Amino acid sequence: MSIFPSLFRSTAPSLATASTPRPAFLRLFLPLFLALALAVTLCSREQFFRTAFYEEGDDAANGLQINRAKHFQELHGNYSRWGFHHPGPAFFYVYALGEFVFYDVTHVAPAPRNAHIYAGTLLQLAFYATALALLARHSRQPLLVIALALALGALHYQHVPRVLYSVWPPDVLLMPFLCFVVACAAVAVGDKVALPVLVIAGSFLVHGHIAQPLFVLPMTLLAIGWAWRRSWRGQLGEIVRSAPGITALSLLAIFLLPLVLDLFAGRNSNFHDVLLHLRYQSDAGKTLFKSVLCYGASFIGLDDPTMFNKLSDTTHVPFVEHAWLLAGWLTLLGISAWWFSRGTADRETRNDLRFGRCLCYFWLMASALTLVWGMRQDGGFTNFNSRFNHSLVHVIALLGISALASVPRKVPRLVTWCALPAGVAAFTLALPFVHDVGTRASELTVKLRGLLLADPKPAAPKLITFDSGDWYEAVTLARALQRLDIPFFVHPAGRVMFGDDKVLCRPEDIATSASISEWHVVAKNHAPHGAHVLNRECSLVFPQAAPLPALPTRIDFTANQHMPYAMFGIGQSDADWAWTDARVAVLHFVAARATLDLELTLDAEGMTNVVTPNGQRVNLFVNGQLVGRETFKDERHAARFAVSREVWNRASPQMIVLELPDAIAPATFGGSGDRRLLALRLHALSLTPVGAK
Repeated sequence: MSIFPSLFRSTAPSLATASTPRPAFLRLFLPLFLALALAVTLCSREQFFRTAFYEEGDDAANGLQINRAKHFQELHGNYSRWGFHHPGPAFFYVYALGEFVFYDVTHVAPAPRNAHIYAGTLLQLAFYATALALLARHSRQPLLVIALALALGALHYQHVPRVLYSVWPPDVLLMPFLCFVVACAAVAVGDKVALPVLVIAGSFLVHGHIAQPLFVLPMTLLAIGWAWRRSWRGQLGEIVRSAPGITALSLLAIFLLPLVLDLFAGRNSNFHDVLLHLRYQSDAGKTLFKSVLCYGASFIGLDDPTMFNKLSDTTHVPFVEHAWLLAGWLTLLGISAWWFSRGTADRETRNDLRFGRCLCYFWLMASALTLVWGMRQDGGFTNFNSRFNHSLVHVIALLGISALASVPRKVPRLVTWCALPAGVAAFTLALPFVHDVGTRASELTVKLRGLLLADPKPAAPKLITFDSGDWYEAVTLARALQRLDIPFFVHPAGRVMFGDDKVLCRPEDIATSASISEWHVVAKNHAPHGAHVLNRECSLVFPQAAPLPALPTRIDFTANQHMPYAMFGIGQSDADWAWTDARVAVLHFVAARATLDLELTLDAEGMTNVVTPNGQRVNLFVNGQLVGRETFKDERHAARFAVSREVWNRASPQMIVLELPDAIAPATFGGSGDRRLLALRLHALSLTPVGAK
């Protein structure tokens, strides 16, 4: 405690007009957080500690990143459907810590996902308790503020799906956002204790979503600027040397570290991916009126704002049906703003009113910015992209509570002490933990052991292939394999979802047909006879190499003749050629043994650009043996490679691998918005025995 005395002791506020010491932050926060954590743990102990849950879909993709965070290898946030990651991994490191403590060490959680959910719940409760503690710290009746906030929080958040217990990234921004807005107001009135809170809440928001800098940066600057103008002028050195100042700067450095390290990756950085998206963004822009409707939906408990993407004659119906609720929120906001705007001779009341006014201003600023975000976001309105708006609605309730607590007449202490446990109980019971049992991930986990036994190459790493529509089961399978420490790879097109470390990009990883086992995920209604059941939605196939016609033979890429043999890295025919779309392209097939040496002819042309002006280098491997190198420029030509019969007969099925180290996305050099890793335009590949008549 001696390290942070100002957090534990009652301290006078920075304002010169203060007359009564404020209650210590930690004396408010710790009992409240522990009470909420204990109540939630007891009420949901069955779900947390007895019923095993498994990741699927987006949660499975996040599970892959949490696993990297456990090994201090993750620099990015969750993947975005627009081809980049959200800025930072702060949430993932919390979940990784939870997995380590509750699953690996203490074994109280039956599965890693249970540990993630429990750690995430504690984090959300911590942010909520912090917001209420800061609010109460700036009130003459702190216990009353906390009790009423818990009761109204129970009423409000029970109508917001997936509060507290979700670790899905759009959901976890609610409580940090609420905490951030309150912390801005506290800092603005000169409360140095709120500085670390401002940094933590703001940093989690920035790490959590690419849009949050829109809120965090200007609101933080306003809060600090306001405090500097009114209270901190000439105190910079004192603030920096104080415990809150040192803590805030240290935390800021920690949160900035992964963002800075990412920049060193250059064109392979997440920052570069974000810039590419912004450069070629094409699905952005809604009108201000639509954005107002989307924000207004949060006030009437409407969780599906997609209806405002295209207005119709029935768009207004939900607002008419819930006009009383919308009017109630606006009335409460108006009364609170009026109350805080009045003057008073009572210094203690004046301090409370000053904080309330700041909270009103930051609510107004956040509301204006969320309208900007609504006009700017990609893909139209969704039921997740602006979920944090529900916390802005709750700020209005906190304003009303703060106004009520600032009246000169105090509520008897006995009443508030009785109201506190009632508020904790109401908040806990109103937000129960509900989780589906018997999910597709559970089915897959049960089937996986049998699939491993059925694998014709059980010791080989798995290459997961799938059509884009089957991504959900594919990433669920990937996470299930990871939980068993079974190595796997995917196509580079899955880099953002599965991670750079899971992309197949080295020829040695797939040297021969025996070095990797392909697991092809296919929708159940398209599965061939004999496919293995993966779960209720999909099946799994272990593809067999197709037979190659007798030598000499020619594979015509323009006619899609390569498709039966294309294992990886070659797309379908595009007009007069087929593009390679990875840094490793693989053909495999079953061919007769060769009695003579072979000549392999590759008819192709390379993609040249400002980044690769000298063309595309190609290293060609047959059955794991490097047989030649060639550089293809933008003029079509046929390159010849000698393949000895010993190399050809080394393995069956045979495998031809093209290593393409210069493959690059056209979006990188401004050629187009294409994000595929392109290198060669393939026309034909011929195999001819040397000396054959």
